[in-house]
Amino acid sequence: MASHRTSVTKGFSLIEILVVIGMLAIVGSFGLFLSMESFQHSIFKNDRDLLIDALYKARAQSVNNMCFGTCSGGQPHGVHIGNGAYTVFQGLSYTAGDPQNEVTAANPGTTVTGATDIVFDRISGITTPVTLTVTSVNGQTSTISVRTEGGIGWTQ
Repeated sequence: MASHRTSVTKGFSLIEILVVIGMLAIVGSFGLFLSMESFQHSIFKNDRDLLIDALYKARAQSVNNMCFGTCSGGQPHGVHIGNGAYTVFQGLSYTAGDPQNEVTAANPGTTVTGATDIVFDRISGITTPVTLTVTSVNGQTSTISVRTEGGIGWTQ
């Protein structure tokens, strides 16, 4: 009996490998695009939340009739929005350079329109109603409302 040997090749051809690499590149780039958008949204939300936290802190300090430094008898507290930062201050108005100011840097790609100073009355927390609009470079927006009684609300 004569034996017949057939040649069997095992492995992948160059074309098959290139097709798989191309498909992985397409899927990978799609994932990268989604994660960048998610990252930008996260930065925007973080900056909006920093402003909201500053508002809550100023209101709490006013309601608790707190006084820092050389003052006595409690002070109103507020938030100044400007110069690339959110600044919690004490007193009826913002004074740049006051050592009692608590400055939080804002993201340079985020803008806030509306009032620049929000002041909460001591003990009651009452303020002038204000609507702030926070906008990111890529067009995301959120509206923060500060109501007369000191309530703070916002949109996602």
